[in-house]
Amino acid sequence: MLEINDPLEVDKLLDELEDTITLPKEWAEFFEESGVLPTSFEERRQFARRRRRTKAVLEVKNSLSRVATRDPLCCVYLNDVSRSGVSFINARQLFPGDLVTVWTSTESFDVSLVRCQRHNEHCYAIGGVYNERKPICLL
Repeated sequence: MLEINDPLEVDKLLDELEDTITLPKEWAEFFEESGVLPTSFEERRQFARRRRRTKAVLEVKNSLSRVATRDPLCCVYLNDVSRSGVSFINARQLFPGDLVTVWTSTESFDVSLVRCQRHNEHCYAIGGVYNERKPICLL
């Protein structure tokens, strides 16, 4: 299990991990987008989502995939966060029910995955719920 107590450790680890994510061309401005995400009429989410576009370290704790458990650490891009969950972009497929920890330079959180959508061979949009409720100040 990874233990990181210093933001510099996360940055160092991100430098060491290979970034193999290939964003679709239509996502060219991925890291420039910010703010609250709009909702739709049939939106069933309990809490508003806020874009939080940054690199993070993902540690796979328990996975249905042998590939994910063979190499438990990887670089991901945070997509958005809410009071109940998080979504991120990963280069490899994970599965609903997988348990992961996401490490940013300011915080870490345990997540149970609930969805994984493939956009291309090296781009999966993954969403999950926090195993413990996150304080509002972290959003």
